[in-house]
Amino acid sequence: MGKRGLLFLAAALVLSTTACTTTDPGRATEVGGVGTTEQGSDVTSTKKSRPSSSPPSVSIPPRPKELRIDSVDPCTLYTQDQLAQLKVSRSPRPRTGDNEVFKGAKECVFDVNGQGTDTDYDYALILVTNGGIEDWLTGKRNVDATLVSVNGYAAARYYLRGGTQTNAFDCNIAVDVAKGQQLLITMTVLRRGTYSLDQMCDMGAQAAGLAVTTLSR
Repeated sequence: MGKRGLLFLAAALVLSTTACTTTDPGRATEVGGVGTTEQGSDVTSTKKSRPSSSPPSVSIPPRPKELRIDSVDPCTLYTQDQLAQLKVSRSPRPRTGDNEVFKGAKECVFDVNGQGTDTDYDYALILVTNGGIEDWLTGKRNVDATLVSVNGYAAARYYLRGGTQTNAFDCNIAVDVAKGQQLLITMTVLRRGTYSLDQMCDMGAQAAGLAVTTLSR
């Protein structure tokens, strides 16, 4: 099982959620402010989730429209222009989820650089059809999570509990695209510290926003 598989497995085990917010442009902000990525994906934080064994204490807002992903190929959710915006340097790599949390989910990996250097990173786009974003906001998983908005859709931004600006190796954006379904982007770096946690979350939000834009067409 790879590093991402181990992270998803660990995410199902321990209680904890907290928030990661900032007021800098391009990042998620508290209510009353909007962070806009360089490519125009709006990400707005609405409320912190709190440690709890009950359903989410935050209210997940309604979707602009239902975007079912049952028959979608994740490798087709970016146009050539969008791939250029994300600086994807290799052909997309389709795969099927084989870990406990997302077993059987359709996935596609988009590599940036891909030369085995410290600056390499990738985006994994995962189409989850067996659970919505509320699973990340209940306090039952070993993640720090915040309810945010991506292109008008509610989303859970999360990373492994205890992640800091320098020791985190990924950030995840799970978008509430349909009832019981989520479009999940995981931005993962090859070497910790190459990008800050805020940068990884911003990049993941941009990738999620572009995918939602394509899915909405």
